[in-house]
Amino acid sequence: GVTEAHDPAQRTRSDFFGETRLQQVTAGTAMDDPAALCDAVVEAVDEHQHHRRADDVTVLALKRTR
Repeated sequence: GVTEAHDPAQRTRSDFFGETRLQQVTAGTAMDDPAALCDAVVEAVDEHQHHRRADDVTVLALKRTR
């Protein structure tokens, strides 16, 4: 999953993307645009992995309307 994403060259637990980074990305992204939120998460994971993705990334964001 996203929180377990790591740089393939590094295999330490401290190198995981983690929940804290995920929260930071989502806090800094417009929550009214699910596509932008997903794009921001995927981009942050790619940057964390130095664009050497070792596994697939699946992100789902839903927008609640009333």
